[in-house]
Amino acid sequence: MMKPVSVVGLVCILLSVLLVGCQSPAADGAAERPVLTQEENDTFVGLQKDGFLQVVASQNIAYMDPGLWSRMDITMKTNFSRALSIYIGPQDESGKCKVYLYDKMTGKKLAHYREGFGFVIDN
Repeated sequence: MMKPVSVVGLVCILLSVLLVGCQSPAADGAAERPVLTQEENDTFVGLQKDGFLQVVASQNIAYMDPGLWSRMDITMKTNFSRALSIYIGPQDESGKCKVYLYDKMTGKKLAHYREGFGFVIDN
């Protein structure tokens, strides 16, 4: 049985994701790895705990609750995917953050985000 998502709860989750605190340039000009704030990190932990998100970090894969995904507009999906790629972190020799998002009910590929390439909806 799917847990109900309150509008207030959804807005809080999405607002926290929209405030991704990824400052990249270092003082000496070298690029630093983007990082999430503790609150943003806790958001992803909470989504997993509540069953809205399942992460397979070693494969850069995340399974999303279709109801949550459908409630996001394109800007929210882009920011969410970018933040999720940072949460998972680079898993290969490229050192780039990326994530492939799938519907957790059907397994259908929804979208992907790759650092340097951006966000793409997969249909």
